[in-house]
Amino acid sequence: MSPVAKLREVNFPITFIMAFYSNTTQGTVVYSADGYQQKILANDGSDLADTTLATQSALSIPLGGYERVMGKYTIWYDSDNTNELKFRIASLAQSDGSTAVASTIYTDVTARSEESTAADTPAAANVEGTGTYSTDGAGEVVTIDVNASTSGLLLAVEFNALVTAATKGTLVFQAALITGSASGTHLLAGSNVIYKKW
Repeated sequence: MSPVAKLREVNFPITFIMAFYSNTTQGTVVYSADGYQQKILANDGSDLADTTLATQSALSIPLGGYERVMGKYTIWYDSDNTNELKFRIASLAQSDGSTAVASTIYTDVTARSEESTAADTPAAANVEGTGTYSTDGAGEVVTIDVNASTSGLLLAVEFNALVTAATKGTLVFQAALITGSASGTHLLAGSNVIYKKW
């Protein structure tokens, strides 16, 4: 009997392992996306404190030298009209978490707020889109001003990044207020990143 035939006679149990994340506030569980790796913000974040960009560690992706990653950040947040939101995607050195690692980063950004009317076409102020490109690893800062204090806002950022040095880095999502330091802008539970690396 051939090795292949013998192999077919054996019943191998097939086990699918899916990572899951617990929302400790709500007691719910979210499973990872099949075929991609996923990181998720399990609970609502605290107030964004000021205009200094801060790394959201739950959404960080470790990268090796010359490694490529592509994927999508889906960020749910609420906004205080006084402060609004700004963010960037950067590649920072694992050794200190602040020095940019030489990387080429492309992003395609779409931000949306919900309409409160039945209009088929949303007002221009409620839909924003842009693309960014950088080669220094520091990324580009994008500001999102929906001109309202509201919750349920959606920020979608598709990205493609390539580390162009041997340095180990971390692809990070950093967020801050556009202006001021009042409370009222938070990243919300369920915000996530799905990605593949090569």
